[in-house]
Amino acid sequence: MNWERVVQLGVLMFLLTLALQSCSKDEAPSSSQQQGGGLSASPSSVTVSTNQTRTTAISGGVAPYVIASAPSASLATAQLMNANLDTAILSITGVSMATGSTSVRVRDSSPPPERQVTVGIQKIQ
Repeated sequence: MNWERVVQLGVLMFLLTLALQSCSKDEAPSSSQQQGGGLSASPSSVTVSTNQTRTTAISGGVAPYVIASAPSASLATAQLMNANLDTAILSITGVSMATGSTSVRVRDSSPPPERQVTVGIQKIQ
């Protein structure tokens, strides 16, 4: 192989590398890059007794947040406060003498698929 051919091959490889790198910069960001971090609840579970209220902070998603799945009505109620802010407060109240476990699922307003977080609820007397 002569030097001229080696130089041509080197230049071709260099141009191909540049083309591939510039294409990767033009790609749209993936959904996880667009949405940032995941939706979270802190604390991720609560224990309540009858007429007792506990709160958990919902953050990391795109406001407003909404309750996607309410807890069992025989055990607890759930309400979102400040749902339009970066950090919403989920208020959970025990409603009866019954005991058991349930949960509430909160979702954000990010483009589909929306992010969701589940808060476990232990109801005691």
